[in-house]
Amino acid sequence: MTETTSLLDVNLDDAQSFRTLPDNEEAKLTIAEADIVQSKSYSDRQNLRVKLDAGADDIDDIYTYLPIPNEQWKGADLKSYIKGVNRFKEFVACFSVSAQGDVAGMAGAQGWCLMSEEEDDRNAGVMRNGIRRFIPAK
Repeated sequence: MTETTSLLDVNLDDAQSFRTLPDNEEAKLTIAEADIVQSKSYSDRQNLRVKLDAGADDIDDIYTYLPIPNEQWKGADLKSYIKGVNRFKEFVACFSVSAQGDVAGMAGAQGWCLMSEEEDDRNAGVMRNGIRRFIPAK
């Protein structure tokens, strides 16, 4: 038999706010998870969804979505496609992963990123981090 926990048993003293990394600061991040998801904006595109960990329990996970370049995109908007390829190339170089490799196998890879800090559009007054730029490994 499993034990049922009452809502009254939740220790509300454990609640805390997450901090964010400062805007335009470099941080070493670790890929915690990676998978491929359908783009919500374009029916002919997929995104590489990456969950990044900053290595501190008081910093929330950072999610980034990288559109995966394809021929349909290239034919529809060449300039936008080239920007996408450039960003994808920076990501691959930053984390030293293979663009043709197993997506789930990216977990554990580390790289340096230039952070952005912005207000969360879903939670007014709450700040979140994003990736301004992936810094290629040397």
